[in-house]
Amino acid sequence: MAVAPAGAAGASRPAIITSAGQSSDAVMVNVLANTQLKLGLEYDPLVGADELAGYNTLVVVVGSSAKGLGAAGIDEAQELARVQAIMEQADASDMFVLLMHVGGTARRGPASNQLIEAVAAHADAMIVVKAGNDDGLFTELARQHGIPLTEVERIVDAREPLTGLFGN
Repeated sequence: MAVAPAGAAGASRPAIITSAGQSSDAVMVNVLANTQLKLGLEYDPLVGADELAGYNTLVVVVGSSAKGLGAAGIDEAQELARVQAIMEQADASDMFVLLMHVGGTARRGPASNQLIEAVAAHADAMIVVKAGNDDGLFTELARQHGIPLTEVERIVDAREPLTGLFGN
């Protein structure tokens, strides 16, 4: 179900993929975007607000993982603060922000939901795996913020909307 078409204008390179929650989902999106689709996007799961200069698009892959946060040496509060800072910088720099949620129900819960809401408030478009939207949270956030939402069955089905956003 698409609340609005996924071909929202504005996504362009240079672009960077980052994580919000440090799950392995960001790695999967990086493989999809760069290995399979050859989009040529940068990847930094811990990018800081001061490192966004020069990018036109920020792809934020949301999904919290206690194991991933631990491996990164940060806690939920530190990750939320980093995400809020990069969202503020993206707004200040007029960057196109794409929120992606590809982990389904396994990447939902209080920590993920807090990050989802923090990113959605600044997003220009969303691509989500349908199973992660079974409660309608993404649908409601898309409606609330007036942004396009594209639901896909599986992460591989994000190929078309992702290439569409980048004009490939």
